Amino acid sequence: MVPSRFQLRGESLEGIEWRLFNSHGSTARIISAEKVSEGGLGGFFARQFFEVVVEVDDGAVAPEGSVPAPGQPGYLPPASGKAKKRAGRPPASAPTPAGSGIPAGSGIGALLQDADDADGSFGGTAAPQEKEFPSVSTASQGFAELLADLATTVPAANTTGTPDAPALLAGAGKVVMIVGLATDPMDVARSMRRVLKNAEIRTAGSIKAVSVDHVAGRLGLAAARAAGTAAGRTVIVAFGITPGGQVPSAALSEVEADQIWVVVDAARKQADTAVWVDRVGWAVEADALAVLGSMETLTPGTVHELGLPIGWIDGGPGTAADL
Repeated sequence: MVPSRFQLRGESLEGIEWRLFNSHGSTARIISAEKVSEGGLGGFFARQFFEVVVEVDDGAVAPEGSVPAPGQPGYLPPASGKAKKRAGRPPASAPTPAGSGIPAGSGIGALLQDADDADGSFGGTAAPQEKEFPSVSTASQGFAELLADLATTVPAANTTGTPDAPALLAGAGKVVMIVGLATDPMDVARSMRRVLKNAEIRTAGSIKAVSVDHVAGRLGLAAARAAGTAAGRTVIVAFGITPGGQVPSAALSEVEADQIWVVVDAARKQADTAVWVDRVGWAVEADALAVLGSMETLTPGTVHELGLPIGWIDGGPGTAADL
């Protein structure tokens, strides 16, 4: 069999590592790993992400979100303006990153760790390399030109870098799933039901409530959808994750909802929130973010860093501009 190669992108090496292991175990082989910088103005505000080339056996399903690698049918060359930093290929016996959970000898963790070291960040073992930034004085003409560029290129209506959130879905038999820690999804589900009026709530995951039916697996969702269709109601599924942030990926992906919201508490530590939100993103593709606790912190805008469009704030429709 002739193996196929695919190119996969990710905002973090840890995310790429887990996506590959969850979908292909130790059978996926990493051929190369690169750090890419794209866009920006005058050296500032560039978007950085990682690209890896993955080799899978002929006939195996390509990793989700991948594109054909260079030399493969359908490959499209990258647009100009991207700066890449290639990581050297490590020995096949190189150790995997500590705590990653990837089997030793798979080569996945080793190559991605090597990409970490080449960049000098993300906990790599090499000494951090000092990043070079252009020297621009606030009194210089260059600084004035940079501000002028920003004023003409950044939209005034949305400066968060994320698209606008979709409207809350409604319709007979339509399923809206809300994912979050502990009972947060139930709080948002109740507020959405008040807005939709003709909707019913079901629970899933770690949440269970008196007099509320619990959805388990595809069959449970099919029954809930059928009941919603018969009653002419939208079905809102509140899916709870344990406070420790352990995401039941299989159970989460089985609830094939028509729209998925992730609910976060703006008053919680952003770094802790980002960890479990990323894990949810490996299991399902979220459509929007629902925010709680925006009035309980001086920095509610940190939720923008999660990269999801904001469409619900403290019990009602809201956008990123409201934080």
